[in-house]
Amino acid sequence: MMKLISKNRPYFNRRDLFAILKFGQRGNIKRFEKRFAEFVNAKYALSFPYARSAIWALLKIWEGAGSNYGSRTSIVKSDFTNKNEVIVSAYTCTVVAHAVIKAGFRPRFVDIELDSYNPKTEEILSVISDKTKAIIPVHTFGNVMDLDKIVNNLPRKDILIIEDSALCPKPIYKNTGYPNMVSIYSLGHTKHFSTVEGGMVATDNEEIYKKLLEFRNKNFRKADLFLHFKNFLHFFIRYFIFGKTGYYFLDALKNLKMLEKFYDERSMNEISLPKDFNVLFSEWQARLGLNQLGKASEILEKRRKIAEFYYNELKDFHSDVISQPIGERRSDRPTTSLRGSEAQPLSQKGLDEATEAILQKRREVEIASRHAPLCSARGRNDEIKFLDSFNSLWSHYPVRIIGRDAKLIREKMKQKGIEAGVTFDYSLPELPVFREYRDREFPNSKKAASEMINLPNYLSLSDKDTAHIIKSLKDILKSI
Repeated sequence: MMKLISKNRPYFNRRDLFAILKFGQRGNIKRFEKRFAEFVNAKYALSFPYARSAIWALLKIWEGAGSNYGSRTSIVKSDFTNKNEVIVSAYTCTVVAHAVIKAGFRPRFVDIELDSYNPKTEEILSVISDKTKAIIPVHTFGNVMDLDKIVNNLPRKDILIIEDSALCPKPIYKNTGYPNMVSIYSLGHTKHFSTVEGGMVATDNEEIYKKLLEFRNKNFRKADLFLHFKNFLHFFIRYFIFGKTGYYFLDALKNLKMLEKFYDERSMNEISLPKDFNVLFSEWQARLGLNQLGKASEILEKRRKIAEFYYNELKDFHSDVISQPIGERRSDRPTTSLRGSEAQPLSQKGLDEATEAILQKRREVEIASRHAPLCSARGRNDEIKFLDSFNSLWSHYPVRIIGRDAKLIREKMKQKGIEAGVTFDYSLPELPVFREYRDREFPNSKKAASEMINLPNYLSLSDKDTAHIIKSLKDILKSI
């Protein structure tokens, strides 16, 4: 029977199932928000149906709309347009730019660094003008960006900093000299912690928190029965069907476009937000979220171990294969090319090693990683304390293959039973829907978009799975 390793899978277990079925419990949303604030070392946290909803609401209150901007109907339907700008990475999810535009702002795109895939600091600072109202720096793929270099060099203190931690559930960035900062997190099914769908805002700024709370309570509505059904269906599909065999058939249905109405809306053809973008977080999602946070240390540690295994297997494989860095400079890489008739591989062993040899390396990585944990557990509910030395929180594991057709590689991986994903196969300013906001070229974003694949990284992957993933990728690269 055909099997398929999915590109992502949330960590749902029986405790999660029992948590969401405890109907009748109340007060879970406030408990989850308080617990999340503690988790990211913030004074306040506020839940939203999506992270993009949080961005939209933050920009609305920052523009001055606040709770006095008309009725619920007018705030949802109004897309007042002005010339004010929000600085956005050219290499990030389309939904960020959608939220910016739907809030009435113009996205000002900046290019990225090719070592971290984060937006260029110097470019952010160079495009700030009198029109700039907010900046959305992003920790792409979980690579932590140095925000001090931005915040400490801002020409004004009235610019809102929205730290995009959708792929990086780290503690909020703090800077005692700059109060206008918030962090947004995603709780979607592809993220470290999942409430099926959802987002969170965290901040130390009491004024922003109170305005956002008032705005949300006035302009967001309770979920209807169809939305509850859709999100429940999402949970049960991922809980019961996301095994290798079940996912093979689920993927077939998806390819036949039979599940489209149940999937998230991320339009490439029009500026839009989901129909339920202004729906309040639900009690059962909060119960699920509380349970997910209770497994935080386990989730982060396993993701790190898998990522380190991938990195150690690929870092010296070829100079054209760029795996996510772990504190190494790109200039330290060998210069051997993967292409050309005279090019020789760095190590024939790396190409020909058997699955058992890779498994042994995988076990060695796990043993070594126990001596350098990313976070340390303390207290009852598996509360965690982050160490200062981390530089990534291991989201979608990125591998960039220079000069190769990433789409072809993903297709060949699928033939071997592996769904290698791609988080962003586009540069935002190149998409027709954002073309009017493109004022120059964005070469690094275009390059990353065309050369990137994401390897599966989640808790239910076995040593055999990760060994198969690495061996398959190496075999494919050797053959094309």
